[in-house]
Amino acid sequence: MEKRSIQSTGGASFTITLPKEWIIKNNIKQKDNVNVYVKPTGSLVIQPPTALERKTKKIIWTDKLNDEEIKRELIALYILGVDEVEVKGKVINQESRLEIKKAVQLLAGFEIIEESSKNIILKNLFNLEKFSVHEGIEKMFIMAFSMFDDAVKAFIANDKAVAVDIKERDFEVDKFFFLVLRQYHSLINEIVSEEDLGLDLKDAHYFENVARQLERIADHAVKISQQVIWGKVNKNKDLNSLIQKTSKKILFFLKEAMKFTKKIDKERSHNTLNKIKNTNKDTKLLLEKIIQTNCTEAVTVVDSLIRLRRYISNMAELTIDRALD
Repeated sequence: MEKRSIQSTGGASFTITLPKEWIIKNNIKQKDNVNVYVKPTGSLVIQPPTALERKTKKIIWTDKLNDEEIKRELIALYILGVDEVEVKGKVINQESRLEIKKAVQLLAGFEIIEESSKNIILKNLFNLEKFSVHEGIEKMFIMAFSMFDDAVKAFIANDKAVAVDIKERDFEVDKFFFLVLRQYHSLINEIVSEEDLGLDLKDAHYFENVARQLERIADHAVKISQQVIWGKVNKNKDLNSLIQKTSKKILFFLKEAMKFTKKIDKERSHNTLNKIKNTNKDTKLLLEKIIQTNCTEAVTVVDSLIRLRRYISNMAELTIDRALD
């Protein structure tokens, strides 16, 4: 790091010289505009005029990639804050084209604006500044709670229709998750500023971690639902009754997590951690019951309940960390 002196010009303005190497590297000429913004920490960020264009336009070459790899790279670029992606190859076959279009449905704001046999151009039409991370997280909480609750009920009732519906609802959770990640990485990559979003980087990181826990809870709801779809359900009424009671106890704390993350409430987080550990005896009893009855179909449900408890505890710990920072 080097130090530079501030000069006063005319009494009302102040100037600072920029490093010559930086000017040459970024091909900046006299009278060119640069992007300047102040971070809440007090730091001043100066970006060359072409910086955003380099960060927000990318190409995916498909010739050496399979469909799943193309999808991964497309989602990764979306998360990184890229606004325009060109998928390009010698020929993009029909199967790859369909997979790309399926992936685009997961990416809020991305639309196909141009298409030919050799390329597909996708562009973001959504202004990230209009996305409220608080509202996004709240919707994820509501969806994750209802998915998990319905998955346990579907397992007990052997309801395949509900199980299939839960798998479809997971699509919406992923959509919000990717949007929260995109907002966070756009801040890190200085594509948008904290001022633009009304959100500082520490809060964005906190909510990104909360969203990750909720996405995992939704994944476990899908895991339970898959058991129902495959016909691997438990018919022992006593065990099912115990599963339902334990699920209700742990899901209560997911509602608490929605409250303490909204206000970054340290006291409520401590209270949750102190009380949720009491459900250890419930899951232990469930596992013992499974061994006694040899109802191995219920193992996945109990494992998911244990994971649910861990993810809620993670959110409580994250909230305490954020509150003390």
